[in-house]
Amino acid sequence: MHTDDDWRAGRRAAWGLLAGAAWLAGEAQAQPAAAAAPTTAVALLTDFMAPEQRRRWQEGGSPGDCTAAFRAALGSGAALVSVPAGRFPVLAGLVVPAHVSLVGQGYGLLPGMGSTVLLKSGHGPALVVQGAAQVRQLSVDGQPGNQGDGILVLGGRSVVQDVSVFNQGRDGIKVGDTGGGKVNTNLWRLGNLICRQNGRHGLFIAHEGAGRKPDVNAGLLQGIDASHNGGDGVRLSETVDNQLIGVAAQANGGVGVMLDALALGHLLLSPYCEANRGGDIRLAPGADRNLVLGVRSGLINSGVVNEGAENVVWGRYGSVRGTPLHEAPEAFEALDILDRGGSGVWRLHKLPGSRQLAVELTATGQGADLLLRSDGVGSSGLRFANDTHSAALRDLRARANVPVAVERLAPGATLDLPVALAGADGRCQWLATPQFVPPPGLCWNVFWDGAQARLRLVNAGPVPLSVQGSVQVAALRIA
Repeated sequence: MHTDDDWRAGRRAAWGLLAGAAWLAGEAQAQPAAAAAPTTAVALLTDFMAPEQRRRWQEGGSPGDCTAAFRAALGSGAALVSVPAGRFPVLAGLVVPAHVSLVGQGYGLLPGMGSTVLLKSGHGPALVVQGAAQVRQLSVDGQPGNQGDGILVLGGRSVVQDVSVFNQGRDGIKVGDTGGGKVNTNLWRLGNLICRQNGRHGLFIAHEGAGRKPDVNAGLLQGIDASHNGGDGVRLSETVDNQLIGVAAQANGGVGVMLDALALGHLLLSPYCEANRGGDIRLAPGADRNLVLGVRSGLINSGVVNEGAENVVWGRYGSVRGTPLHEAPEAFEALDILDRGGSGVWRLHKLPGSRQLAVELTATGQGADLLLRSDGVGSSGLRFANDTHSAALRDLRARANVPVAVERLAPGATLDLPVALAGADGRCQWLATPQFVPPPGLCWNVFWDGAQARLRLVNAGPVPLSVQGSVQVAALRIA
């Protein structure tokens, strides 16, 4: 049974619902109408090719220049432009607009072998890929006399995948603006590419003219065959913090993988390079703070030239010889240690053409010493194996300069000077090096007299000598 209060509460609720509905209706009228959704997909062959072109194509002949048909399809507002299997001549460049996908039926391993092939002529790129656009499953074959790039990626978050590019006048694929342009091409994505037989580089990643403010960064490459190009297989310049995984670069006229000046902070994982005329992998001066892991260069790991700063290069020689990675000889081509509180970089690296390891302080005009020390009881520093072919140096003591000032040292006379060298004792061997040009007839040595070291000067000549300068003395403890 309903009371008057129940009826009044229900009436208030009804009025509230009506008022809410009226408010929502007003809001809906105030908002602009949503744009009509674009056509989901169009087909190049059925929707945009002229009837005569379509007839020739269906009969197995060449349809002639398909530039107009491609431009109409790409500019139709469709999110997906599907291209059938076949060979389609393109005499002028095409733009794949933002948020549009151009998809063929399959790419080729060699020129002319793809299911969907764009036959590019002319002087510009065959395809310009704008932001968030995609190109997939097709080949771009350059015709004789063509110039420019095959594909120019000129927009952020764009994708080029399952694509092959051959015989272009310049680069197979170029990522990034040129001439100091302003187009942001960050966060690009490339995958499963073949770039072969192009006039310059197989793949070139750079915001050219941007200097230290590049805008083609944080990209990802997963898998590329970059071979038989006139220049480098893969080249990076004026670009920051990209990841390149699975690069194979063989038989290029330049370098297999080239990191030019201002190629900074990249990760190059498991590159395979061999038979490149300009070298397999090179980090040029100015290519700094890069991480190159798992280098496979021919049959040895000597194909890396590291001229940059703060780079780490790690090989995988063990894949050939079957040794564990951490035991592989020359696994680290170079290791740079930076002291951010001062200047200079300590560099540990193998000297080219030898088995010698060098430790040097670079990128500074200041000096420093390499210290071999131990705080443990019973230890005196770094030990080396003591066998037929090995040195047995242990604990190189700090050097000392002994001043010498003798106005007249008679023929046959001897002068002994004390040497203060902390930690040295009778188990040490001694090395004395004059820091001046010794006069003829002067001889010198250092010996332990049972309590301390002494520097002995002897005049073995026929005339008196005047000796002015200092002699540097060092103690060597032999195990």
